Parts: sequence; C-alpha cells; structure tokens
Amino acid sequence: MLGLFKRTKIKDWEVILMKEVFQALDDNFISFRNQLKDGLLRGVRIYSNDPSHYIGFKYTPDVAEKYLDETKEDFSIEGIQVYDEILSKYIDFIIYTTHGLICGYSTPASDKPKFNINKIKLDGVKKVYLNNLDFENVKNLFNESELKLINPSEVYEVELEGKKYYHLKDLEDGDFIGIDTEKRVYKFTHDPYEIKLLGVDLSSVLNSK
Repeated sequence: MLGLFKRTKIKDWEVILMKEVFQALDDNFISFRNQLKDGLLRGVRIYSNDPSHYIGFKYTPDVAEKYLDETKEDFSIEGIQVYDEILSKYIDFIIYTTHGLICGYSTPASDKPKFNINKIKLDGVKKVYLNNLDFENVKNLFNESELKLINPSEVYEVELEGKKYYHLKDLEDGDFIGIDTEKRVYKFTHDPYEIKLLGVDLSSVLNSK
C-alpha cells in the first residue's frame, strides 16, 4: 500500500546509473539502453509507505510512445548489485519494466542510498515476470469499455488520510487521476496537496489527453 509522492524531480545519478547498468548488460536489453539514450526519463514518483523503496519514473511523451509495446509482459530485472557508500557494501538494485518501458527501480536495503556507479555487479541477472494484484482486486469495478482505456500496470493502491484509493492515470508534474472503492473519480495533486472529487464519468477522464 503506497502513500503520496515525496518528490518529482529526477536526479542525475539515477539516469547515469541506469545508463551504466544497461550499457553493461547484453543486447537482450538493447531497447532499454536506446530509450535511455533518447531521453525517456524526465521525472520520478516516490511513495511514502513502500517498504521496497520503489521509485517510479515519469516519461518524455514522444519517447515513451516510440518504445511502448503493449504486447510486452511486465517484468523486473533482478541480480543487479551496486556499492552503497553509506552502508559500505553492495546492495540490490532492482529495475522494473512495463509494456517495454523502464518504469522504475527499488533499493530494498536502503531508502537513501549513495551509490558508487563505478562498482556494479551483474552476477546472476534475471528477468522475473510480474502480476499486478492491485489491478486484479479492482478490475470488476470497470465495464468493458473502461477496461479498454486502462493500462493494468498503472493501477496501484494508495492510502491517503486513512482511506484507500487506486491510481489510474498520471497527469503532469506527478499529479494523477484515481478512484476510491466506490468508483468515485478524484484528481490528486501534490502542490498544493489536494484530493479533489471530480464528479465526472470515468470514461471521459480516461479518454482525455
């Protein structure tokens, strides 16, 4: 269960580390190497209650459109370790993908790592295919036409002010559209912080650009 984001700006070291990792991996990962080179990553989403310290990426729209492939299964890339100067040891650096795009990473051993990007281990790198349980929990709320407008990998549970919501669609600057368990539609903003009930039809929101 995730809470509201902490920051939206991507840090230079995050982009550099991603590039170093994919440059070192074999050509099975060449698409990810190319999308980084083309400037896919333009921001992040960090959530307050995630024990894996997951950080999600926001995209440059035209680059994302170039590499998006909805036939691709979601998977994580595990077995990557990077040296953390604070903990003085190598820790896991897990990369996540969705529909052919890099979508985020996690560092379960530390919420604020200080990585030495010259010390990367790739022993035992493997793909682990993922299922979205949050989407499975709420997909019965949607009708057939709505399901066609929803990307299951973008659906996840958030808890704000003691209430459960589900993220459905990213907006600009880290804001997003979501619903509650009664399928009421909300706009969530972080600056200023606000949860605004929209009182509109879900399909009209999902269809909007």
